[in-house]
Amino acid sequence: MKIRHFFIVLFLFICFTGYAQTENPDSKNLTKEEKKAMRKAKKEEDKRKREEALNNFKEYAKKREWVVETYMVFDKQGQSYQMDPSTNFVSVAGEETTIQLSFNGIMGWNGVGGITLEGKIGKYEHSGDSKSVNITMTAMGSGLGIVDIFLSVTGDGNGRVTVSGNWGDRITFQGKFVSLEESSVFKGTPTY
Repeated sequence: MKIRHFFIVLFLFICFTGYAQTENPDSKNLTKEEKKAMRKAKKEEDKRKREEALNNFKEYAKKREWVVETYMVFDKQGQSYQMDPSTNFVSVAGEETTIQLSFNGIMGWNGVGGITLEGKIGKYEHSGDSKSVNITMTAMGSGLGIVDIFLSVTGDGNGRVTVSGNWGDRITFQGKFVSLEESSVFKGTPTY
């Protein structure tokens, strides 16, 4: 009987300890209106941060100094692949673009398990609104051929780049959109 009482007391102790840790002491004594005001203030702050980020992204697009550090790649059938953002990216530096795709554990042409393609940018246009920044460009290089590149970036920094070739090939990179300075990618040897 003593063991049974011990387990009951232990169970109650664990339940009440867990409840005490999950309750927010700041919101315990707030009225309904105060909680509503707090939620509204948080929404306004989030909106301000998104607008500030979009303004920064527009500046990166204008300067032509950006990188999409890719954590997911989609082939033309829509199949997705998890990727390492330090070795998979699409970047623009002035009049040059670099597209790198590498797979962990495989030795590739670029020394980091895949291919690195570079090219010169031909047409480059960027636009933005209150929700996203869009970049459309055409690039050409010896290993790259002629490709059309479309980038869309949202206020949370999520970028999606679609690279389309002349022969119907298409690959989509999804990742974090950052400035060239903030980027921490490792560029392999270009493939020609």
